[in-house]
Amino acid sequence: MPDIGLLVDGEYDKAALGVLDRRLSDGPRVRVRTVSRGSLHKAIRILRVEQQNVNSFLWITDAEQEDPNRRRREMERRVEEASLGIPVECVVAVPMLEAWLLADPNALRSVVGISKREARIEQPERLPGPKDRLERLFSQTNQNYTPEAARRIATELCIEAVSAQCPSFRQLQKAVGQIAR
Repeated sequence: MPDIGLLVDGEYDKAALGVLDRRLSDGPRVRVRTVSRGSLHKAIRILRVEQQNVNSFLWITDAEQEDPNRRRREMERRVEEASLGIPVECVVAVPMLEAWLLADPNALRSVVGISKREARIEQPERLPGPKDRLERLFSQTNQNYTPEAARRIATELCIEAVSAQCPSFRQLQKAVGQIAR
């Protein structure tokens, strides 16, 4: 049985967060499920079914335009109402997971093949469209930003660099620590 279940927004998040979760928690087996962002009812249904297959769950979603604290509180309220039999930690990426992928210039240089100057992005959580920025960076080298590209960046990321740049990533680290106990 996998140790940790991940419930994420889509294929890009699935690819990157499967890698990041393993890296943050010293490699437990991970079972990843996707749900449409904003579909809280469907997310709870997935958590109910999957709780039989894992020891704990991380539910990670993008804030997009929403207030991340309000979004997280709503997720936590739904989890509490569901009375699940396993621990569930809720994390909201600000504004979306791609901000985390932009936080380490060395990973971007390695995977995308762009210059040091182009790869240096200050405060990626303040960008209005981190995914758009990644797509533009990849297009500069005649590549596409794909789920596989997200996975490759996540593999190369310096965890300390992302943590230093992205407060919401620190919430992920804290949640993984809670579940890994």
